[in-house]
Amino acid sequence: MNAPPHPPLHDLLRHTPFDDAQAIFSGTLFVAMAMQLFGQAGLLTGGTAGTAFLRRMGRPFTIKTSIAIALLPAMTEWAPRLFSIDRPERCKS
Repeated sequence: MNAPPHPPLHDLLRHTPFDDAQAIFSGTLFVAMAMQLFGQAGLLTGGTAGTAFLRRMGRPFTIKTSIAIALLPAMTEWAPRLFSIDRPERCKS
């Protein structure tokens, strides 16, 4: 029996717009949660990282990164309303 031919690898690795939207949303949510953790621990610093990738990776990467950057302040604002991080109470013995 002859097996059906496999599709080219680049077709298997292509993302749909829904895949991109889901990845941008979940990735931005994780960064917002991390920012809340780092902020409460006093480890949050300012700065710009990864701007060199914007030129290297091209226009689609730059657009998706811009969308994630635009979502981040909103998610960072909502994160404390969704969950809080408290210190555990010491056990009384």
